[in-house]
Order: sequence, then C-alpha cells, then structure tokens
Amino acid sequence: MAFNILPFGFIASQAAPDVFYGGSPATLYKFDLSIGASITSPGSLTVSRNQPGSFSTVNKAFYTGGYSGTHLSSMESFARKNSVSSSVFGNLTTTRFEHGGSCNGSKGIVGGGVTSAANYSAIIDQIDVASLGNATFFGNLTIARETPCSVTSKTRAFWMGGIQGLNGFSTMEYVDYATTSNATSFGNLVASRGYIGGDSNKTTAVLGGGFSGPLTNYSTLESFTLNTLVNSSSFGNLTVARASCAGAASDKICTFTAGVGAAFYTLIDYISFSSLGNASYFGDLPAGSYQNSDGATSNANGGLL
Repeated sequence: MAFNILPFGFIASQAAPDVFYGGSPATLYKFDLSIGASITSPGSLTVSRNQPGSFSTVNKAFYTGGYSGTHLSSMESFARKNSVSSSVFGNLTTTRFEHGGSCNGSKGIVGGGVTSAANYSAIIDQIDVASLGNATFFGNLTIARETPCSVTSKTRAFWMGGIQGLNGFSTMEYVDYATTSNATSFGNLVASRGYIGGDSNKTTAVLGGGFSGPLTNYSTLESFTLNTLVNSSSFGNLTVARASCAGAASDKICTFTAGVGAAFYTLIDYISFSSLGNASYFGDLPAGSYQNSDGATSNANGGLL
C-alpha cells in the first residue's frame, strides 16, 4: 500500500527518516517519512509489550518495560536496518509500563508509568545506549503518573501531561541529560489529559490526542518551543479524536499512528512543522494491525538532529 504524501526535501544521499511502530502484539511495522512508501514489517520484539517506553538512536529502536500478562522490566533493541529480530540487553530499575521515553543519541531516559504493584511511578531511569546494560536511577518526576508524553531536544528530555485513573494532568517538566536530578516543572498544556502522542524536531515539540475521564477523547494538537520553556498553545486537530496515538517526527513532519477512541484506529495522521495546522491523512497500518502501544520511534527527531 503506497502513501499519498509529498517528498519533504530529503536528497538521495541522506538516510531516509523512518518510523518503527510496535509493542503489543510483538510485530514491528516500519514506514518512511520522506517519500511515498509502503509499510513493511521488518521483524518482531522478543515479547509482546503493551504500552512500553520507547526511544531511538539513528541506528536502533529501543523498547523498555511494558505489560505482557505481567509487568516487565526487560529492555530490548532492534537494528533499524537489516535486522529481523530484537535483542534483550538489560532491565529497568523497576517493572513498569505506560512510561515515556526519550534519547539524545547517547543516553536514553524513561520516566513515569505504573509498577507491578499497580502504583503510579515518578521514577526516571537512564540507559547508556552504547554499553547496553541495566538502567540506573536518574531522578524523579514532579508527579507520579502514567502515560506522560515524552519529547526531546539534544540537551533535555521532556514529559507532558499524564493521568492517574481518570484524573488528567497538564504538567510540563524536563531534565537535562547531562545532570542526574529530579525533573523541573515549567508550564502547562492547554488541556489536562494522558495518553497523548507527540515528538519534536530541533526547535518545536508537537502533541496530539489524548484521554481524560470520564470517557473524553481529544483531537487537540498543541506545540511549544523547546528552548523557551513556556506553556503550550493549540494549533489544530487530528483527523479523528483518539488516545494512544504514537508520535514520531523528522525535522519536517510529525506523524501520529493508530489510537483508540470511538473505535480502534489504524490510521496515520501527519502535521508539517513549517505550517502548523490541522493534521492530514498520511496512510494506514495493515487492516487488523491496531496495537495498544505508544511505541513509535523516529531516527531523525529533535534529540538526534
């Protein structure tokens, strides 16, 4: 199936920005962000991971924790090129799922989530993506919660929103990759909610969709500038209101994949960073392939450019 999208200015000698999407079930899907291309399935994770943390380097996609009949602490990586299987390499400091992950190319950071004791977590872990060992403790979020949305710059990891039960949060906070510490709060979202999708390029973070109780699904799109640390502002809407749509970006566009609202969705929306407005249709995952994931990673987002 080909996507009806425009080329976004990448030249043939550049590695094409791509997105890996997966979690539960374990099947991974891959699609190109710069040209009209078919979705492929390059392989699978070692285990089905419902709502894992995810982040990426240029060469690998990483999936941490998640739920598979029990809460998981294991982590695995999948080579973005010429790989058919994932490799387990270590464990988080605690079992958890529904946490947000970011990476600046050398360090992965994950925060929040729900632990095996069904408690909301504020713990932030760090992972050395070169040595691929166990995660170590980095600090704590300002509020323990599940499904905070994560985006990144080269120097900072950000978490926005999140939820406890049906209580959504508008909190925005960050840590500096270089300094182990607790997170610092700096602003608020337009709408308090969790299960938000989002990602960033070098300058701008975009967030979309989400859920808060009772049974409210959002189509709201918001943005903020990474280096100014101010409240987000709304700029448009997704094509369909939904939660758990997984965000992944290049320097040109951000995609929002799948999600759940009035139905389970396989559609992929996109927005352009150069002209923030309502989302447009990008394509669809294969029929029946909806995954309860948030596990989308890009090899060309704001932490890697």
